[in-house]
Amino acid sequence: MSVYESSAPRGGGVTGAALLGALVTTPGLFTRPLLAMDETRYAPVALEMLQRGDWLVPHLNGETYSHKPPLLFWLVLAGWKVVGVSEVWARLVAPLAGIVALVLVTSLARALWPHDKRIRRWVPVITAGALGWMSFGSFFMFDTLLTCSALLALLGVVQAVEHDRRRGIVMLALGITLGVLSKGPVILMHVLPAALVAPWWATPRAGRRWSTWYLSLLGGVLLGAAGALCWAIPAGIAGGPAYQHAIFLGQTAGRLTDSFAHRRAFWWYLPLLPALLFPWFAWPEAWRSLGALRRAPREAGVRFCIAWSACGLLAFSLVSGKQLHYLLPFVPALALLLARGLSQREAAHLERPWLAAAVIALLGAAVIVMGIWPPAAAALWWPHDALAWWFALLPMGAAVMLVGWQRGRITRNAALHVLAASSAVLLCGLQLAAARAALVPYDTTPMAAAVKQAIDAGRPVAMLGTYNGEYHFAARLRDVHIDVLPPADADAWLQSHPTGLLLRYDRGRTPPPMRDIVARHPFRNGWATLAASVP
Repeated sequence: MSVYESSAPRGGGVTGAALLGALVTTPGLFTRPLLAMDETRYAPVALEMLQRGDWLVPHLNGETYSHKPPLLFWLVLAGWKVVGVSEVWARLVAPLAGIVALVLVTSLARALWPHDKRIRRWVPVITAGALGWMSFGSFFMFDTLLTCSALLALLGVVQAVEHDRRRGIVMLALGITLGVLSKGPVILMHVLPAALVAPWWATPRAGRRWSTWYLSLLGGVLLGAAGALCWAIPAGIAGGPAYQHAIFLGQTAGRLTDSFAHRRAFWWYLPLLPALLFPWFAWPEAWRSLGALRRAPREAGVRFCIAWSACGLLAFSLVSGKQLHYLLPFVPALALLLARGLSQREAAHLERPWLAAAVIALLGAAVIVMGIWPPAAAALWWPHDALAWWFALLPMGAAVMLVGWQRGRITRNAALHVLAASSAVLLCGLQLAAARAALVPYDTTPMAAAVKQAIDAGRPVAMLGTYNGEYHFAARLRDVHIDVLPPADADAWLQSHPTGLLLRYDRGRTPPPMRDIVARHPFRNGWATLAASVP
């Protein structure tokens, strides 16, 4: 038995990481609704697919919805077929996919370092303990599904290069197919950089022909694309020419070269990486462990993770559209590097994780300040009677206990697990503190109730500007399409619909006057109003 096997820590692993995920996800299920704009847009797409009985072409408000592929919607629909239409199930799909991703990153650790048990025990905890992973992984979004697909495809790359070529190419193709069905051809940006530079990171082996590898890689990509086309071709035929153009061109080349949303500077991701990787970014031992990787400059696993993360981050920086959650699939790569670095250092090394604990305590204190400092409370729509900010004492207490526990030094393994748990408690405290405050302007439920009441009373409703399905799911609208109008057409629409009501968004913190307004509610940086006249 190797030294790695004999010194492997007990406990932790995927089970402990899954418990962290459950700890983070549970408060959100009970304290917040689906959030505008993303979650309230995806849930009605799944609902309309169910109502139409059409699993092929997604629709939103009666129009084809080409912005995202159908895999997430299929998983939601499959659950609804069993348990009925449920917001809880829709919101559990992404966290459950996150658990699958933890299993896959553990398998990837085993493929890269088969003799080091510590890495595959630590890497799911490091991944699940990252604040960015916990935050975005608990939302009803596509990124955890994309991460699962990317990990499966990358595991296939490692298998094909280092172990079994045929099995690896099948895994690569399956990962690409699922990735395209999860979020589109962006899956290739996560997979191809590491695959294309395989001669740089692969274990040297006599007789290996890299021309054969590149032909196999091309075959795997084409096979994966063929699997995705099994949906895309019939969907394009059924959806019509505009939908065909959108899914084959508009959502691929257009997003890469000239994004129609979220345009950012080239360097935009760099200052946000510390938040994505907290608390590990604030843990000195993490930096020392990454520095220890210099002892193995030619190690295949280390080079593979560097190629995967560094080349991928560069590629995403070159793309015009940027959002922090786009980097979620890179968190496992950095977790693998950190786990390998930790295993490189002496197992008996002890340390004090005071810096990360202090940052956790300061963040908890900041939540309290937001609750008691009038300017911050007003900016966050904080109710005057809200006491939920007291929940911020949870992460502060966890950090204080951590500091107190390690009067003497503790092992890296213990510090790793406690920091991950403290980060999870911090996020729970933030969610509970924000449940009645920061989430108020993102809650579409009150306005959805007013819209449903108006429609049930026979009053048509139209939206001025852009409608993203904010009210369809919360109101459980069935066979109802909300007209979308430019502001210039509002008067004409009201003349042709004497009992009609107009939905609009007004900017500014000052509530609009109640003249002809049926309902109003804070919405993002302004107000959502339902009115019988043009403002």
